[in-house]
Order: sequence, then C-alpha cells, then structure tokens
Amino acid sequence: MTEPRPVPYGASAQITLRQDDDEHTRRLRAYSHLYRVGQRYRIIRAVGTAAFAAAPLVTWQLPGIADYVAAAAGAWLIVSRLLLGWAETRQVEAAVNVQELYDTELFLLPWNTAVSGEPPLPEVVTDAARKMKPDSRFDAWFRTDLDGVPWPADALLCQRESAVWSRADHRGYGLALLTVSAMLFLGTLAFGLLEDLTLVDYLIKLGLPISPALLDTVELGRTHLRFAGRRERLVRDMTDLVKEHRASLADVPASECRRVQDEAYRLRRDAPRVPKFYYDLRRNARHATTVEGNAELLGRPRA
Repeated sequence: MTEPRPVPYGASAQITLRQDDDEHTRRLRAYSHLYRVGQRYRIIRAVGTAAFAAAPLVTWQLPGIADYVAAAAGAWLIVSRLLLGWAETRQVEAAVNVQELYDTELFLLPWNTAVSGEPPLPEVVTDAARKMKPDSRFDAWFRTDLDGVPWPADALLCQRESAVWSRADHRGYGLALLTVSAMLFLGTLAFGLLEDLTLVDYLIKLGLPISPALLDTVELGRTHLRFAGRRERLVRDMTDLVKEHRASLADVPASECRRVQDEAYRLRRDAPRVPKFYYDLRRNARHATTVEGNAELLGRPRA
C-alpha cells in the first residue's frame, strides 16, 4: 500500500516560502519564549553556584563563617538540582512540544503521539507567542536552498540543518565548560598549596564551597559532549539517506523523516540548553556552515 502524501509525488512542500507564514512564525516565537524562560531558571542556578564558587574569598577573610558557608553550599546544591532543576525541566518540555508542532506542521509530517504525547493547545502557543515580539531573526529560519527539492527530501534537509547546528553548539559549549572547571579546580589547588593549607583546611575553606560549581560544570560539560555525539550520529544517518536517494529525492521514505523527527524530539527534550549568548556568538557562522554543507551534499555550488 502506498504511503499517503501531503503533496503530489515530486512536488515540494514549499518550506522556504511557507515558513514565514503567520501560523509558523507564531509557533517559532512561542517555543523561543518558552526556552528563554527555562533558560532563566538555568541562569539563577548558575548565579547561585558562581556565588558559592567565590565563597572562598570571603571565608579566607572571615574564617569563622567557613562552616556555615560549607553547609549553605550543600543546601544550595539540593535546591539547585531538585527545585530549580525541576522548574527548568518543565519549561523546556513545554518548549520542546511547541517546537515539535512547528516542525511537523512546516515539514508536513504526522504528529507522533506515542513519542511526543498530545500536541500543545492553541492557547498555549498563542499566549507564549504574545510574550515574544516579532523579530527579523525569526525570518527565513531555514536557509538551505531547496529549489527543485521534492518532499520529503526538503523536510529531511531542514532536519539536517537543525541537527548540524545543534551538534556544533553542544560540542563547543561542552568543551568550554570542561576547560572552565579544570581552571577552577587547578586554581584553588594552586592557591591552597601556596598558602600551605592542610587537607582539612583546604576542604573547608576552598573544596566544599566550590564543589557545587565544580560538580555542576563538569557534569554539564560532559552531558553537552554526550549529546553532541548523539547529534553526530543523527546527522550521519540523514546524510546517508540523502546520498542513497540523491538520484531520485522524491523516493526518500516519509517514514524515515518521521523517525528522524522522533530522535530530534528526544534530543531536544533531554539535552541541556546552550545559553543564548553562546548561540548568538556563532549564529551567522553556523548558518553559513549548515547551508553550505547541505548544498555540497546535493552536489550544488556553495554560496
């Protein structure tokens, strides 16, 4: 039995034209807002953790409060990971569901309730979108040249563009976090040696106060690298699909695009967020790299 198609065989989904329609930009703004709120919880956690990382500067001058600072650091570790972490997770899950709605509607793919649950209500999307003002950066979100590319290959190339971008961000930010954590640990260790601290003094005055920051940073960095690896495998999977059907892109199985979308959903749901400042830092370069990569995959001249 032939798979039902939302467009005639060989026709395009017109993604690059339709993506700027109001219904799609509204969903794009909505999930961007929801991610931003989730990021605020992450920032609160980061600020609190950084404050305890700087606590040794205080306890060094006021050694009498070292025990209290160490106890507070332990309490903060619980509040940060359980309470604020829970709030961040809930917000991100809402954002991921709206992003899934954006993708499936734009790519003309069916919603998979078994993986994503029920789609978000229209009121949720509308309310979140209203809190994010229209911005030119939301225009032409996918920039791969899809001229003459039929559905579902055009959807697959957009999925690949998104995954390549995320892979690079996770890898770069993960390496940066591990570098910071190593510098933090080595810096406090060197300071303790210079001051000829005993092991007990080092733990109370330096080790325990910085432990939340150190643990969070190392754990987060390793998690980013792990998800960069998963994105890498997904990108290679999509690359193989395009190569396999390059002679007849209309024959790309829509079920394969749905399978790719399921994995993309899981990655978005479970992966840690890359901060906006880091995302913006490499935004234009990421666009150029992903667009040129897709062009090369199609055997087209690079922009």
